Amino acid sequence: MKTERSLSGIYVRYEEYETKRIKTKCFEDMEEKDQDEYLLRRSAKFLRGMVKGLSNVINEIGNDLDLEIK
Repeated sequence: MKTERSLSGIYVRYEEYETKRIKTKCFEDMEEKDQDEYLLRRSAKFLRGMVKGLSNVINEIGNDLDLEIK
């Protein structure tokens, strides 16, 4: 099980793979099976926006922590 950190702020409503219950969770905190099911139902335009949002968060975390991979 993943540690829930809610870093991206990208919250989604989805049907949990195991229990079939509707949940709201930050995308990166979802189990991989649930992420796969969620993404299969989204348009290319939606996915492009989501990737851009996640890339902005990664950049902000890198800036805040002064991280750089060389």
